[in-house]
Amino acid sequence: MNYKEKIVNYFQILKKHNKLSSSYLIVGDDLTLIFDIIKLINCSYEEGSCNKCDDCRKIERRVHPDVFLISQSSNESIKIEDIREAQNFLFLKSFQGKSKFLVINYAHKMTLESANAFLKTLEEAPSDSFIFLISSRVDLILPTIVSRCRRIYLPIKEERNILNRKEIWDFILNRKEVYIKERDYLDSFLLSLIMIMRDYIVSFFLSDINNLLSKEDLGRLKKINYPPSIAQKKLEVLLRIYNAIDNVNVNLATNILKLNF
Repeated sequence: MNYKEKIVNYFQILKKHNKLSSSYLIVGDDLTLIFDIIKLINCSYEEGSCNKCDDCRKIERRVHPDVFLISQSSNESIKIEDIREAQNFLFLKSFQGKSKFLVINYAHKMTLESANAFLKTLEEAPSDSFIFLISSRVDLILPTIVSRCRRIYLPIKEERNILNRKEIWDFILNRKEVYIKERDYLDSFLLSLIMIMRDYIVSFFLSDINNLLSKEDLGRLKKINYPPSIAQKKLEVLLRIYNAIDNVNVNLATNILKLNF
């Protein structure tokens, strides 16, 4: 499973448990991923996005009336006029769906004036809206903007996100000690644990393996012996750690994991 599939599946879990935040900062450069996430959030299909309904097709073609994209060329900045247009969009009633989506690509290109105006947007955004910022230069974005967004880190190279699956399963099944020193590895480790616990809960109630995110793990899933209620609590702990990953010490997060598995 590549990093895109993991992140989309993570958002699928958030959607199912009604844990979605209103604003996200995607640290990296993958605009297509954002539109996959928007399809997932917007689609009425409970298990993800159907890719067949009118909403999904319009989002895929980037012509949906409830999705507003700001994406400047390489030599253009994002001006206050762009932000004001986005503000007007957000405060209009949805045209087609239940929610509105604002996407700002290359968010670090906001001028100081437009960034300050956008900060007000973040603070006063309508409850039925979602905001996605995309940037590989977080250091150029106002810290007050960064602090108000949930952050999702994309790997510079996909290989960086590859984990030792044996280490993950030894941690779950054999309580084997795990040593995590880098934040990006913690990010990947948590995502993998979230997917595994989600599959375990699903396998407890549904016999169809097509409902699993990773069918090759079925044999190992059967070796987990948590009651569903305990597994649900562990999943909630994982989600809380992942959502706070930028503000939590790596060693502390690792110790919390050890205490909960």
